[in-house]
Amino acid sequence: FNGVDISSLVNGFTGVTRNIGSTWVNTTSQTSNTGVDFLYNSIGAKTITISFIAHVRKDRFSTTRRELAKLLNVSEPAPLIIGDELNVVWYAVPDGSQTLDESSFFDGIGTLTFSVPSGIAESSFTQTLNADNSGGDNGSIVKNDDNSVDVLINNQGTLPAYPTFKFTHTSDNAYIGIDGENGVEALGSQEQYLTNSVTTETKKVE
Repeated sequence: FNGVDISSLVNGFTGVTRNIGSTWVNTTSQTSNTGVDFLYNSIGAKTITISFIAHVRKDRFSTTRRELAKLLNVSEPAPLIIGDELNVVWYAVPDGSQTLDESSFFDGIGTLTFSVPSGIAESSFTQTLNADNSGGDNGSIVKNDDNSVDVLINNQGTLPAYPTFKFTHTSDNAYIGIDGENGVEALGSQEQYLTNSVTTETKKVE
């Protein structure tokens, strides 16, 4: 959590509870008849609980308490990565009481509770689609006879993703147009492209 390996502060983990998805918040309107009208729903915050064990050693409990309290003292969501999903990061904050039961003579049992305000996990790395890996898991890039290019991007997540495009020109080019399912995004001048004229002005057309 927040760049610190929690396993270096405790002796082991006894469980992680992530449940299925996040909490769902449903908004309804009372009707004059039976039941309610459904208006819309949204994803709420997600709770992640981590249970750990700390063996008894000299000052072990007090050291564990202080080190964990120091680690958890954040004022904004920080990255939380769990070892069985190294490609996933949750941006979380501690939530509620963080416990450490010191009643056992041999072991202390503790629980850390985190809240993920966004309710979702994010990839811990960026996927790149280019000519070298076209046709693989990330998607495909196909050049057409009219010099246009068809790009199919495979979103391997469960929510909409917003790609970043990088263009490298091999020669003078006056116009770039991107035609997607929600419309067209254009940079430069199509008129300049068609007339093969030269300009230094770049325009963005919605």
